[in-house]
Amino acid sequence: MSNVDALINEILKHRPELTRERVTELATKRKEDLPSISEYTAILLVAVDLGVKLSLDVPSSTPIGRLVEGLNNVTIRGRLVWLKGEKQFKRRDGQTGLFIRGGLGDSTGLRGIIFWDRPQKNLEDSGALEGSVVEISFARTRSSITGDLEIHIGLRSEVKDLPDEDENYPTMKDFLMPLSEVSPDKPRVHTYGKVMSEPLVTEFTREGGESGVVARYRITDGSIYQRIVLWNEVVDEYSWIKPGTTVAIFNGRPKLGLNEAVEVHIGKVSHLTPMPELRAEVSYTPTLLKDLKPGFNMARVYVRVDAVGKKRVSSTNKPIVSIHVSDSSGDATITFIGRGSEEIGKVSPGALLSIDGMRLRVRGEESYLLCDESSKVELNPISPEGFDVPLIDTDLTPLADISVFHKVVNLEGVVVKAPMEEEASVSGFQPIGELYIEQDGKPAKITYRGSISDYAVEELEVNDRVEIYGAWVDASSLIGSAHYLPLRLRAYSRIRKVQR
Repeated sequence: MSNVDALINEILKHRPELTRERVTELATKRKEDLPSISEYTAILLVAVDLGVKLSLDVPSSTPIGRLVEGLNNVTIRGRLVWLKGEKQFKRRDGQTGLFIRGGLGDSTGLRGIIFWDRPQKNLEDSGALEGSVVEISFARTRSSITGDLEIHIGLRSEVKDLPDEDENYPTMKDFLMPLSEVSPDKPRVHTYGKVMSEPLVTEFTREGGESGVVARYRITDGSIYQRIVLWNEVVDEYSWIKPGTTVAIFNGRPKLGLNEAVEVHIGKVSHLTPMPELRAEVSYTPTLLKDLKPGFNMARVYVRVDAVGKKRVSSTNKPIVSIHVSDSSGDATITFIGRGSEEIGKVSPGALLSIDGMRLRVRGEESYLLCDESSKVELNPISPEGFDVPLIDTDLTPLADISVFHKVVNLEGVVVKAPMEEEASVSGFQPIGELYIEQDGKPAKITYRGSISDYAVEELEVNDRVEIYGAWVDASSLIGSAHYLPLRLRAYSRIRKVQR
């Protein structure tokens, strides 16, 4: 219905003896007297001439999407999409106050809301619970230091629960956009995804001496993946986030990060909550090792295990196990961190694995993959066409037969010089160690980083016969003449003492 028709209907409601044609005729005469006025204004003047008292349709509340900065005493209605816990702050007079952050939304938008000096119990008694629909009077709107419009609720404001209005307002899920639609041109976004990686936590110090901490995760909605970045105090607040958890993100700030990739940054005005009912169906594409890209890969690789290292403990006190693998296109070192490393440590060389989801880092010509608790591993899978993995030789290779064509070998020999370690010349690096073995008159020098106990189950002494699994061949040192065979131990290497 047009505004003109609505106005005519209002006149006829108060003056039923008139017809629509008569009202239009009176409006036409008005326009003859004032040719410049609109049809609507002419009919309005007719209503005034007829003594019709028109009602003022003033809305009882302001839609959230129409709020602007600087409003006072405004009434709003919406769903409390989230509520955080109480936080304290110091006033200028030295006294302590408290506040609670939340999010309030209706069909027109979602804004951050701050309740000042209202304890959690006070809000609960008024029916202001997470997920409830409320009406709030005497609200104020202000811009934060980051430029976000916020709704401020003081002690003067009245908060009223509206249980009968629940069906008239969007649910929490209705505010979430697909991860694929998140872009840096949006000031704030609400989205969701499944956590795909363990947090990468880094402490930092800015030039002015200010220190902080940042944690980075990977999430996916099943079609793409993005990094979420948590800053400072919220790192501990959301320490419950684990690989495999589906989380909803509110008030995230999208930015361009490394390699121009979109990231969602999480600060104190943001909110994360677990939402297992949101399904993020993740699919992995069969991929050869050589086709993996640096960073996180939504890929499935089929690989043959060459070597399995000892279980170690990471800097974050989590178990880790490294293995060396290969497929028809190349090879890689894979480090498993977390619970999954326990089972990987039991896998035998020669086994076939399929692995879903991994992060790739390339150093020189070497590929390093990191898998955590979100990675899925299957033992002896059926590989699809085009991804057949060649068998490998797991037998011991005589020292005299090792050449530049080898990369990772299994071997045996007798210790002729016990392991010896010395501190690295660069501070912060692991010690550098070496031992010498011999087989049938052929000596080999074996170097390693860290302690020999990282590789050997038992203490090694001169005259011990050992089997070494997963020794890396330093092919460049084999070119030309050498007094000994140069080999290195890697994280996937293991030494076993055998009876003579």
